[in-house]
Parts: sequence; C-alpha cells; structure tokens
Amino acid sequence: MKTIATLIMAALLTAGTSATAGEPDKTTATSSSVSQTFIANRINEIISSQITYPIDAKLSGQQGKVFVSFFINYNGEVEVLEMNAGNEDLKKAVTEQLTALVLANPEFQGRVINACFDFTLK
Repeated sequence: MKTIATLIMAALLTAGTSATAGEPDKTTATSSSVSQTFIANRINEIISSQITYPIDAKLSGQQGKVFVSFFINYNGEVEVLEMNAGNEDLKKAVTEQLTALVLANPEFQGRVINACFDFTLK
C-alpha cells in the first residue's frame, strides 16, 4: 500500500513592518514578484520534506487534509495561526511537526504561509 503526503502552497504572503520593539506586525499583503515565488517554492520544498504521514494514522487507515496558516517569526520559528482538519490525529501531527521546524533563512522570516497537507493512502 503506497502512501502520499503532499503539501500544496495556497499562498505566500509577506508580513508588514514591525509595529513595536522587535514584534512583527502580522498584517499581510499579497506579493507576486519572481523572487517571492522563488522563496515560496523554497519554503514549500523544505516543509514538504519535513512533514510526514504520521505512522499511527497511516497504520490505522486515517486520511484527510489539514489546512494551516502559519507565521515564520524573526527567530525562524513557526507559529501556527489557524488550522482546520477533519481528523484530530492528523491535525495534532502537523502542529507538532511544524512547530518543531526552525527556518533560519532570513528571507523566510516575517512571512505568513497558507498550506494544505493532504494525507492519502493509495
């Protein structure tokens, strides 16, 4: 039985300027430049290589999509802003895996990412 865990980048948004002493303003604006697309693709590659199908969910035949919006702060840490999923086990696994990531590249920091993780057994 083959398994597929894919990541679909819904959008890449850039965060605004800092509002107060080192705290980023999490308001966002859409960006369409080539460099922004390159950065989005790079983030996609990194995250899709790090988020894996949870073994327990796979063994028990659980499937589903997890929609998540997260912020990469200025320390490179991932902060989950919003998450929707029909399966709580998949939701928990994605949360744990995302928040364990550190994306140290300064070009990634200060960005809000919307993504969909699709966990499908085939």
